[in-house]
Amino acid sequence: MNKQENYQLWKMNKEKHYELWTDFEALDVLKYCLTKSEYIGFLKGNILKYKLRSKGQDLKDEEKIKNYTIELNKLLNKLN
Repeated sequence: MNKQENYQLWKMNKEKHYELWTDFEALDVLKYCLTKSEYIGFLKGNILKYKLRSKGQDLKDEEKIKNYTIELNKLLNKLN
């Protein structure tokens, strides 16, 4: 899956209550307000949070884990 396909998939799956303006959501605010290492910590913390509370029953939690992991990997790949 290429970058454009990943973005389109993300756009389809994002939850509207996180969208502040068209194509701009709370996660974007965090990305710009936090340092890179703080943002990495935020992503890791959310991945861990959803893994710990996930009982395999809530597919939304699994989707959130996947989305945060994709975002974390993109950021880490840019740093390397």
